[in-house]
Amino acid sequence: MTHDSEYMEGALESNTGLKYRIAPITENGNNGYVIRPKGVNEGLFKIKVVYRNNSKLIAEFTPLDAQFTKSMDYSDEYRKELFSKYAQELEKNGRCSISINDNPLMPPYSDWPSSVSSLTVNLSRIVDSSTTDIIQLTVEWVTKIILLISSLLNFEQIYDDSVFIADGAETVVTQNKYERNPLNRKACLMIRGYSCAVCGFNFVDRYGPVGKDFIHVHHITPVSKLKGETPINPIKDLIPVCPNCHYMLHKRDPPYTVDELKTMLRN
Repeated sequence: MTHDSEYMEGALESNTGLKYRIAPITENGNNGYVIRPKGVNEGLFKIKVVYRNNSKLIAEFTPLDAQFTKSMDYSDEYRKELFSKYAQELEKNGRCSISINDNPLMPPYSDWPSSVSSLTVNLSRIVDSSTTDIIQLTVEWVTKIILLISSLLNFEQIYDDSVFIADGAETVVTQNKYERNPLNRKACLMIRGYSCAVCGFNFVDRYGPVGKDFIHVHHITPVSKLKGETPINPIKDLIPVCPNCHYMLHKRDPPYTVDELKTMLRN
C-alpha cells in the first residue's frame, strides 16, 4: 500500500496543485487511507477513504481547524453557487451527503446558515472491485472533494494567509493566484464535460479508453490579459476545446470567440 500512497500523493498534487500526506488505515476490517495537506497546514483538514467490503467506496471530509471552518462565513453568493453546482454533479455518480452545523444541507445545497461552525462532506459509491481501479477512483473522488471545498475557500488565499503558516515556513501554494490552477481545469471539465465546445469532438468516442480525460481547456480571456489577482470563474471563463480548435481560437489576438469559430465551421 506504500506504493499506492505514493502514487496518490503525486496524482493529487498534479490534480490540485497542493501537496498531501497519505497514510494507510484499517477500520473495522476494511482498508483505506487518511489524506491530509502536507507540511505546516497538515492540521487544517483530513479526508478519510474506506473501501467497505470491497464493494463500496466511502470518502469523508472533516475540517480540523476552527478558524479554517470559520473562513467559510466569508463565502459570497458566487462561491456558494459553485459549491451547489459541484455537489449536484457529485450526485450523478454516487451519493453526496453534506452537513453544516450538524444539520443536513439538502439538494440543491443552497440553504446556507448565517454562520458556519462545522461542515462535513460524505461521498459514497458502489464499486465492483474486480473491474474498477480503486486507487484511481480514490484519486478522482478526493480531487472532487478538494474542488468542492475550494469553491468556498479559495485555497490559494487560505494557504498563503499567515494565520495558517508559521513564521519562516514554506507556503504550500506558490503559483500565481489566477494562473492555470489545476483545480480550475477540473472544475470546468466536471461541469462541461470532455467534448469540444466548438466542434463537439470527443477523444473517448474516437479513440476509446486511451482518450479518457483528454481535452484542452481554453481561457476565454487569456491569462496574459488578466489584471492583478483576477479570480477565475471555471464555469464562465473556461471551456473545453480540442487541440485543433484551441489552436484556431488563438490564430488571432485577441482570440476568436467560440461562436465565431463555429460560424467558420458551418461555412
